[in-house]
Amino acid sequence: MKASGNHRVTPAAKAKRREQAALMAEIERLRRDVARLTERLCIWQKNAFLKGLTLEELEAEWHPVDRHQSDPTLRRKLGLPTGLRR
Repeated sequence: MKASGNHRVTPAAKAKRREQAALMAEIERLRRDVARLTERLCIWQKNAFLKGLTLEELEAEWHPVDRHQSDPTLRRKLGLPTGLRR
């Protein structure tokens, strides 16, 4: 829209510009994240190679640590084996 030879910016155009600026900022943040993670991956690859880890060892499933192993009462409440023989 023009008003007396001046350009008028509509609210919709302002909203679109704000959205574009937010998206560009997000893209830049993601680019920095990718660069940082790529650098870390290189470090992990080097360390794995130096330790002689195989691909199978690197891809082995992770099992969370059972922090309730020393409390037989809590283990019973959770339905976990107590390790105690009766």
